[in-house]
Amino acid sequence: MIDINLKGVFVTTRAVLPKMIERECGRIVSVASVCGKIGAPKFSHYSASKLGVIGLSQAIAPKSRPSASPSTRSAPASSRRR
Repeated sequence: MIDINLKGVFVTTRAVLPKMIERECGRIVSVASVCGKIGAPKFSHYSASKLGVIGLSQAIAPKSRPSASPSTRSAPASSRRR
């Protein structure tokens, strides 16, 4: 779970961010989860990996802010259909 949800985001960000900063354009959109913010008792591994995505996005934001390449994270939530 950590390899897919967190390491994948990290490796991809590390690969593209330097060129985005150099070109002063681009966006990084990372998909996090509400579970990363509030935790999910039966899915602690998932919650930990998504919290890592949130932290990574917050950590790289100041580095990318001088250029036009901000880091954005999305934490979609589920809802019941009636």
